[in-house]
Amino acid sequence: MGSTNQKTESVALGRVGRPLRASELAADQIRQLILSGQLKEGSMLPPETQLVSQLGISRTTLREAFRILETEDLISVSRGSRTGAQVHQPNAATAARYAGQALTVAGATIEESYEAQLAFEPFAARLLAQKATPALIRQLESAVSELEEFVETDNFLNLSRGLARFHFLIVELTGNRTLSIMAEMLTIILESYQGETGTYLRNLEEDSAAARKFRSLGVRSIRKLVALIKTNDADGAEAHWRNHLTNSSKYWLKK
Repeated sequence: MGSTNQKTESVALGRVGRPLRASELAADQIRQLILSGQLKEGSMLPPETQLVSQLGISRTTLREAFRILETEDLISVSRGSRTGAQVHQPNAATAARYAGQALTVAGATIEESYEAQLAFEPFAARLLAQKATPALIRQLESAVSELEEFVETDNFLNLSRGLARFHFLIVELTGNRTLSIMAEMLTIILESYQGETGTYLRNLEEDSAAARKFRSLGVRSIRKLVALIKTNDADGAEAHWRNHLTNSSKYWLKK
C-alpha cells in the first residue's frame, strides 16, 4: 500500500453530514484499494503494525475498520492468526445484497419493487427466447418442475420463495450481468416479502379451493413461458410474461 493521509484520525463529514469515525475513514481507504483492484482476491493485507503506521491510526481503530470490512465481505480475519486479513473481491451476490438492504433502508416500497420487475423481466424473457439452447431450457424446466412439486405437496412457503428465485433465474440466464444484479437485488426483497405474505394470505384464505387453483394456474403460466422460450417465440414470451407479472403482483399486494 502506498502512502496515505496521516490525518485519518481527524473528523470528516459523510454524505449525509454525519461526522465519519476514524475507523470508517480507514475502512474506506482499504475498501478503495480492494475495489480498484490494487489488492487482489486472496491476497493478504500488510501486518497491523505496518497499517497502523501507514494510516496514522491506533491499533484499536484499525481493528474497528477491519470489522466494518468483514461485514461487507471484503476481508476475512482468522482470529489468532499471524497471517493478517485476507482480501475478497466483491461479487454480484454481495453487491445485490447490500443494494437490496439500501433500498429497504431508503424506504422503497414493495409496489416499487414489482414495478421495477415489470420494467425489465419481460425483456429478459424476450432475450431468452432469442437465444434459447437445450441447456438453458433444461435449467428452466428443472426450476418449473420444482415449483410444480411445491404446488402438489402444498409446500406453500417454499413455493412463495421459489417463485421469487425463478424470477431471478430468467434474468440470470440472459447473461446480462447488469440485469442480473438488479434482479438479484429485487429477489432479496421479494423473496422475503413473498415468504411472509404467502403465509399471511394462506391463513387469511383458509387455504380455499380458489387459492389453491390460483397457485396452480400461476405455475402453469410459468410452464407456458418456458414453452414459448423453447419455440423461440420472442414476442409471445415477452407479452405473456408482462401479463403474468401484472396479474401476480396484484395477488401478492393483497396483504
